[in-house]
Amino acid sequence: MIESRNIVSNGEIARQAAIYWGLSSGIDTIRDLSHWAGEGRWANEEAWKAIGELHFQIYEQMCQMTGRDVAIQSMLEWGPGGGANATRFADHCQQFYGVDISEANLKECGRQLGEREVDYQSLLIDVANPESVGDAVTTPLDFFLCTAVYQHFPSRSYGQRVTKTAHSMLKEGALALIQIRYDNGKKKIGPKVGGYAKNAIHYTTYRQKEFSSLVQRAGFEILDILIDPEPSYAFYLLQKK
Repeated sequence: MIESRNIVSNGEIARQAAIYWGLSSGIDTIRDLSHWAGEGRWANEEAWKAIGELHFQIYEQMCQMTGRDVAIQSMLEWGPGGGANATRFADHCQQFYGVDISEANLKECGRQLGEREVDYQSLLIDVANPESVGDAVTTPLDFFLCTAVYQHFPSRSYGQRVTKTAHSMLKEGALALIQIRYDNGKKKIGPKVGGYAKNAIHYTTYRQKEFSSLVQRAGFEILDILIDPEPSYAFYLLQKK
């Protein structure tokens, strides 16, 4: 069951999240968490490129499963961070929307895309109103991508709102790839309440059955679920019904 929190609490945690990720402009540890090339773990260029390569390979698998070409007219990544995914998908995409609560991340993503021909549209959103993205994106999407982000959301119900918004922006039959951190029963990984900054790395987790129910209620068909147990990651391969 999706947890219930009062509006004041949700709003305050969302505000804390916006402040925290906004610090990617000046704090190297947060740039590392936001997957900026050359920062922390990503000082190794090949490790940074591997992020996008992994997710593009999963996308290719989804295309094979649904009998479609990998070419994308329009896609949206919720939380592009430093652009590791964007740079891998850009050569196959005509229009790329990047949605983030950190202006610094959106600028870094754009810098990484450089002179590529993809039409990059950056959307800095009000963290308290994720539904506003649906109003800003007027082009029906072929693909929605969100990796290493749901675990940083201020609540599980916030993730539900983003999932519904994603579904509303996609064309009928379009694809979505969402990665979550699932609750493995350990206290460290369990969902948190309060103290966003100290718990940001795994603030929000879901039980796998819970998230499966969530995406299905939002109108998605689950094509497959890929599990990486070491970081408690679950990749949901989805299609809009």
